[in-house]
Amino acid sequence: GAMTVFAGRDLFFPGTILSIVPRDDIYLEWTNALRHSPPDGSPEALEHGLEAPLFVGDKFVSQYMALHLLLLCFFKFVSAVGIRYRSDGRGEVQAKMLWTAQFVGNAMV
Repeated sequence: GAMTVFAGRDLFFPGTILSIVPRDDIYLEWTNALRHSPPDGSPEALEHGLEAPLFVGDKFVSQYMALHLLLLCFFKFVSAVGIRYRSDGRGEVQAKMLWTAQFVGNAMV
């Protein structure tokens, strides 16, 4: 839920402060997203506006990680809903195998 919203924001709208999330600006500052994508008219844009293009590599890495997190969330949803209810009755066994692999993959992330 919330991880999907944050990863989607980091992928499609980096540096955008979500008004529904309390103290979201602190999260963006903590992850240094305001260095590579400072919002227009903000104090961070005045401080880091000229050096923001130098952090394009950081922006790429954060968007790359957000894309992988969104793919993991989608994969979890499909494995929990789609695979579990197969017509031949083997869905539960396959779901358990996938969940085990996801556990190992999430431990690596």
